[in-house]
Amino acid sequence: QINWGEKGYVPMTEVWKGPLLYDTFAVKYQLDSNKINTYESFIKDCIRSKVKLYIFLSPKYENFNKNEQSVVIGQSIAKKYRIPFFDFTYDPYFRNHKELFADEGHLNDNGAKIYTEWVIDSIMKNEKQINSIQDQVNTNNIYSTISR
Repeated sequence: QINWGEKGYVPMTEVWKGPLLYDTFAVKYQLDSNKINTYESFIKDCIRSKVKLYIFLSPKYENFNKNEQSVVIGQSIAKKYRIPFFDFTYDPYFRNHKELFADEGHLNDNGAKIYTEWVIDSIMKNEKQINSIQDQVNTNNIYSTISR
């Protein structure tokens, strides 16, 4: 039964009972250049449309290679366009609380609520940092104008 008042969020109430999955070998996989180009094109479209974009990778109950090539490329493209990129994939807090997961790849409702707070906090801190930098630049511009 879908509650249409949830606006797309369907809470998962299950609690993961399985073990923490470990990466026993580095998995090599072929990257899809169409997906990479679409990702970069999406970022460019957001910039052109003046949409403030943040990229977040949500936690997983896994202990795999932190340097997955797709994540490294995603971070690199985001950095190229100065888009904030937050990777919580293997965050130790979530990894140490399997009761926050419905399965190894999805947070349950309790985990999603905590993660949502983290996302909000990350955005707020980023905005505060940007505003502080802009205030410094504006102050420096005022002083340089006055001293002329």
